[in-house]
Amino acid sequence: MKTNKIILAGLMAVGMFFAACNENAPVYEPAQPETNEIQAYIYNTTVTSYQFTELNSAFPVVIGRNVTDVAANLTILTNDTIGAFEMDSVVSFAAGQEVDTLWITCKLGYGESYALTIDVPEEYATAYGQPTVTVNVLVDFTWLPSGVVVYQSGFWGGAQAKLPIEQAKEYTDANGNLLYRLNSPYYYVTQGAKCTKPGLHVQFLLDKDYNAVDMFDYGFFPVQDNGPFFTDGTAPINYMYWDPINYGQYCTFTNEANVYVLNIIFSDGSGLTLGAEAWQWAEGYPGELPEVEEPAEPAEPAE
Repeated sequence: MKTNKIILAGLMAVGMFFAACNENAPVYEPAQPETNEIQAYIYNTTVTSYQFTELNSAFPVVIGRNVTDVAANLTILTNDTIGAFEMDSVVSFAAGQEVDTLWITCKLGYGESYALTIDVPEEYATAYGQPTVTVNVLVDFTWLPSGVVVYQSGFWGGAQAKLPIEQAKEYTDANGNLLYRLNSPYYYVTQGAKCTKPGLHVQFLLDKDYNAVDMFDYGFFPVQDNGPFFTDGTAPINYMYWDPINYGQYCTFTNEANVYVLNIIFSDGSGLTLGAEAWQWAEGYPGELPEVEEPAEPAEPAE
């Protein structure tokens, strides 16, 4: 009998222990169904980068929804504060319709770019889909082949390479200056070692007689695309830096006929370096070259 009392007391103690544990344990609550009448999302297959060469180009963004039993209108939000894009911001779903396509027309001018963020309003978004997307859009110039230059990089120890030079068809500024670019100079100069693919160009302005005027891009602009990268893994680390207003002694662009010299600042991620880059417009130069005087024939020896 005494043994039974001991066992019973032990069982009661164990029961009290588990009861205390249950009181402190988190209560499981099943996921609650979404209650908004649309439950919309942006398809995760949306293209996030466009490079157009024609004005008024358009691109699609596909909007889906999970609740389809009734018709619904959904107002889409964007960060466009300058009128860079045109679209019907209201997506209309018919009853039973799950997907609709929003067409966005780009109103940027040549050479302009914009990172357009598109949002489903939070109160109509589903927790199980993508409510926002950012699309990077560039309207590029039409680049016309304009010959070949021989490029020499002081930044890369005097390494040389031949590479294309191109003119922007649609660009002429108020002073009649023309826009040219060297196509991917460091892809050619480093033979792919410091620039893994073409696409990072150096753009500059020439006057109507093809004399050096200015660089087209101010501040930092990328010229090489391999590491080390920034911590977010997206930004090229090697840049040119052009600021002749504040650093005129380090930033100059001059020429003698078809030979151009660019003194500019480089950033390699660890600090700033001065570089002297030069190129000769060896093929297709449209300007006038100075006449080369033929050497005088030696005089006949006196008899």
